[in-house]
Amino acid sequence: MVRSAAKASGITDFSPNSLYSFFVARARANLHLVLAFSPIGDAFRDRLRMFPSLVNCCTIDWFAEWPGDALKAVADYFLGDIDMDQEELDKVVETCILFHQSVAATSQKYLSSAKRFNYVTPTAYLELIQTYLNLLGSSRQTTAQARDRYANGTEKLLDTESKVNVMKKELEVLQPKLVVAQKETADLMEFIAKESVGANETRVVVERDSAIAKKPVSYTHLTLPTKRIV
Repeated sequence: MVRSAAKASGITDFSPNSLYSFFVARARANLHLVLAFSPIGDAFRDRLRMFPSLVNCCTIDWFAEWPGDALKAVADYFLGDIDMDQEELDKVVETCILFHQSVAATSQKYLSSAKRFNYVTPTAYLELIQTYLNLLGSSRQTTAQARDRYANGTEKLLDTESKVNVMKKELEVLQPKLVVAQKETADLMEFIAKESVGANETRVVVERDSAIAKKPVSYTHLTLPTKRIV
């Protein structure tokens, strides 16, 4: 492949060194690497000191802040799949843009007053959107669990109410039988009370006879007169 490309480029020397030099030259002409660095913190300055070629041999593009249209497009892309009314979604997008732009404006004031940098990068905007998505998902999950818990509680209450109504109807049906059973129980108690009186009297008599029967019997020796026979 390298030989054919070298021949097409007009190379007549097809030695390994010549072909390797041709390959390296072509790779340098066509290979492009893109390195993205964040200016936040000391890591960027440390890399520049350790690797000066990042400045000497690279074309540096400093990306400016995203305009409002770009912020809205990014928010619409990441928030477009949310199950939400379009009006509410538009307000959420506007809120995200407002947060990002207000932080950027406050950072400029901070730089003017304290001479300190606070970088507001697109990554921070993406993290803001992701944080909102995480909080929304967590809140919806908590709300769904509470809703299911209350729904289960309401279902159990309704089930209990229906069972209580059935029991009330059964008690209404059994009420006449309960009245008859109470009357029979009262008559039975009265009969038992009367029988108990007779039983007590009998028990007293039996105990008295039993006490008499248990007493020892005393025998009296009688001397009969003797009769003389003539």
